[in-house]
Amino acid sequence: SENAEDLQYREVYQYVLFLILNYLLFFGYSLILGTLLGVPFQSLGFFISITFLRRYAGGYHANTENRCLIISSVYFLTGITLIKIMNIYADRINFNIILSISVICSLIILFLCPCDSPSKPVAKEKRKSIRIKCITIIVMIFTAILLLLKFNKPQFISLFFSAIVIETVLIIAGKIKMQNDLSH
Repeated sequence: SENAEDLQYREVYQYVLFLILNYLLFFGYSLILGTLLGVPFQSLGFFISITFLRRYAGGYHANTENRCLIISSVYFLTGITLIKIMNIYADRINFNIILSISVICSLIILFLCPCDSPSKPVAKEKRKSIRIKCITIIVMIFTAILLLLKFNKPQFISLFFSAIVIETVLIIAGKIKMQNDLSH
C-alpha cells in the first residue's frame, strides 16, 4: 500500500537527516573542543579520521539515539584530550612506543573489521569491499604517521594515534556487544 511505502520513505529520510545532523554536531563539537584545548586543526583531523574509520571498520553501536550521542561525545572528548596531552608531552614521548601501539591497534582493527551489529548488519557480499576500504584507510593513516615522524611533526601524529586507539576500543566493544546480543 502507498501508506506503508510513504512510511518507509519517511523513516529513511528521518534516518538520513539524523546522520547529517550527527555529523554536523560532532564536527562542531570537535572544532569547539579542539579550539578550547588549543588543538583545533588536530581535532578536525581526528574528526575526519575517526569518522572514516568508524564508517568502514564499524564498532560499538548504542541501542538508542541518546546513548549514541553520549557515547560519541565521550569518545570525541577522550580522543581530543589525548591529542592535547600528547602535544603537551611531545618532547617526552617515545615515538617508537607510539608506533608499536599503532601497529597493534591497526592489526586488531584489521582482524575485527568490519564489525557489524544487529541494528547495522553488514551484508555478506559487501564485507570484502568494506574490508578493503578499511585496509586502505589504515594504510593511509600509517603512511601519514611515518611521514610525520620523518618530518618531525609530532603534534599531528597524535590525531592519527588517537583515532586508531579510540577505534580499537570501539571495535572490541562492538564485537563483545554483538556476541552478547547473539547469545541472548
